[in-house]
Amino acid sequence: MTLPRGFYGPTTPLPSSIKRQTRTSNIQIGPIDATTLIDITAGTFSQTFASASEFGSGWWCYIRNSGTGEITLDPNASETIDGLTTFIMYQGETRFIQSDGTNLNSFVITPFFNTYTASGTFTQPPGYKSTWVKVIGAGGGGGSGCVNAAGQGRSGGGGAGGGAVASNVFVGLTAGTGYTITIGAGGTGGASVTADTTDGNVGIIGGNSSFSTLLTAYGGGLGGAGQVGNTVLGGGGGGTGGAPSSNNGGAPASTFTGNDALSGGGADSDDILTAGNGEYGGGAGGGSSGADGSVGGNGGSSIYGAAAGGGGGNVGTSNTYRNGGVGGINGAYTRGGGAAGGTGGASPTAGTVGTAGANGRCGTGGGGGGSASAGTAGAGGIGGAPGGGAGGGGAAVNGADSGAGGVGGRGEVQVGGVM
Repeated sequence: MTLPRGFYGPTTPLPSSIKRQTRTSNIQIGPIDATTLIDITAGTFSQTFASASEFGSGWWCYIRNSGTGEITLDPNASETIDGLTTFIMYQGETRFIQSDGTNLNSFVITPFFNTYTASGTFTQPPGYKSTWVKVIGAGGGGGSGCVNAAGQGRSGGGGAGGGAVASNVFVGLTAGTGYTITIGAGGTGGASVTADTTDGNVGIIGGNSSFSTLLTAYGGGLGGAGQVGNTVLGGGGGGTGGAPSSNNGGAPASTFTGNDALSGGGADSDDILTAGNGEYGGGAGGGSSGADGSVGGNGGSSIYGAAAGGGGGNVGTSNTYRNGGVGGINGAYTRGGGAAGGTGGASPTAGTVGTAGANGRCGTGGGGGGSASAGTAGAGGIGGAPGGGAGGGGAAVNGADSGAGGVGGRGEVQVGGVM
């Protein structure tokens, strides 16, 4: 039996079965590989071909990238494939490759999906109607707690805001053109205070993630520094249209019910108990107060964006040593629910590390550290990647050290082909 003319070619017979050949490095594809499925299961390398004249018109094979690397299809000498000298097959993609005797041509059978956790370049492959992109900003770093004398109200460090998430489907990206991928770094936490009668240190805002200049998601806000006698606020959530400013969420600032944010706006944090929740913007970090009876505030959550960190545990005027706040979660619109805060007292513990996002979702916030009557107060929990805000560090009495703020979760970019 011969396939219809003009589909696979005029002379290529229909195989009774398709051979599968696996590889993890380059072996030149030649005429002997006709009708074969070449399954690349691992590695990043250039896959070379014999000349199209050796293949003749009508020769064909399949190539699949079932590994996690990037496979560059590289025709012989000055020959082209789909009009390009080379292009990259990203993970998950399967292509039908055919020779016309002069050059190679292909069409997509299964599309690619690629996740970037480090900055780099995405080169648009041919054969797609559009390209889906999702970017996630990094989480902010938590603030550290203060150290002061007994009888003073001492606050822990503020929890940090979560990063925003933005997505779009782009039509008309040029095949063979490189688009810069920027991954925001998680904000570093405020350093532990080791000197008596000293305020804490602020964290660092989370970095922005972007796809070229076409799409940006902003990082979460920094956790405030622990102080004596004052309430310390958590960082605002990152927005899809702007970075947070102090405890205010990033633009677009459409809010309702206090500090909770709609659409892509980052949530606000106005006191320890009302850290806002986000929709696509990040949640706001929990605060910390020096008042008796207060524990570290819980971090805000976000339905699609990244959650925020809990505030560090405080030491009240009656020298009660409090636990840190609970981190926020992803996929919810209520504060807390995530990583536990550390316990305060003579043997304080660190806030629990936030959970990494699963199935392409954002990370959760880290818990706040517990306060200390001796030794070193609990550090804020690290924010879960991607985008989780970190917890604030616990406060301490003179003679002990305060807890450091946690580090925010890194950002991420996801890119997929749409057939």
